[in-house]
Amino acid sequence: MNQTKLFSTQTPNLSSHTIVMLVMIVVVIFVIISITIVMLVMIMVVILVIMVVIFVIIPIMITMVMLVIFVIISIMIFSLVTMIFLVIMVMMMSIMITLIAPMFVIAIIFVIVVMTTRATTSTVRSTTALVAIFVIMLFSLVFMVTIVFFVFVVMTPIRGTTSTIRASTGTAPIRASTALVIIVMVIFVIMIFLLIKFVIFMIKFVIFVFRVRYLRI
Repeated sequence: MNQTKLFSTQTPNLSSHTIVMLVMIVVVIFVIISITIVMLVMIMVVILVIMVVIFVIIPIMITMVMLVIFVIISIMIFSLVTMIFLVIMVMMMSIMITLIAPMFVIAIIFVIVVMTTRATTSTVRSTTALVAIFVIMLFSLVFMVTIVFFVFVVMTPIRGTTSTIRASTGTAPIRASTALVIIVMVIFVIMIFLLIKFVIFMIKFVIFVFRVRYLRI
């Protein structure tokens, strides 16, 4: 009985001060976690706003400015048909830039991450280089189509008084512009197809890198 009483008197009891300290520690931890979550959400919102501004608002503003410039040029050369072609082509170019620009940024970030990772193999590095080359070629094609369109469609009707009159009456320069627009539209369809293939390839490539990097397959 004496031993039992001795053991019972030696059992520690939590004081109110200790309980308050534990509660305060738990509250502080929860406050830190909640502040961290709020900060992460705010950072994600800021990044989302920046992405929307870069990939949506800026292309729309550029498109509107280009539309105004091209409409003024078309009015100056007295060609309604050319103005319609210019509006169509500017909208197509805006769609291409809006679709390709996010892929271009993602590809650059992905190339930097893969190239700076020490565990990546030579196969992954070479494939990443091919992806970067493909994206650069895609952008080069967009700018090449833009330059060709501007030179041949915009500059053709204003090479002289005769060309201006023929453009306004719908003769040879307009027919040449129509043929060029058809060619550029075909190129646009091909580029959309290549963009879809590029997205599929990027998904497969990410899966491949994940398997090599983490699963060691």
